[in-house]
Amino acid sequence: MLITPNPTQDNSILFFEKPEEIKEILIFDMSGKLSKRFDAKEIKSGNQYEMITNQLPTGNYIVRTLSITGVQYSKKLVIIH
Repeated sequence: MLITPNPTQDNSILFFEKPEEIKEILIFDMSGKLSKRFDAKEIKSGNQYEMITNQLPTGNYIVRTLSITGVQYSKKLVIIH
């Protein structure tokens, strides 16, 4: 799983080197609190997912995704304003 740009200010694109069908995308702050949830179908464009993150405060986050086959992926995301 790749996220670009990272760090970001307003939005990021999440994608996979090999296409993967994702069910949901969750963004957690570093304390483990859920900060944002995306229904992947609603933000999918081709083989990528556009996450609008401008409502989240500056900081470090963990992005977790769940594929339709039950595989979980995780990546750090840095938001700066």
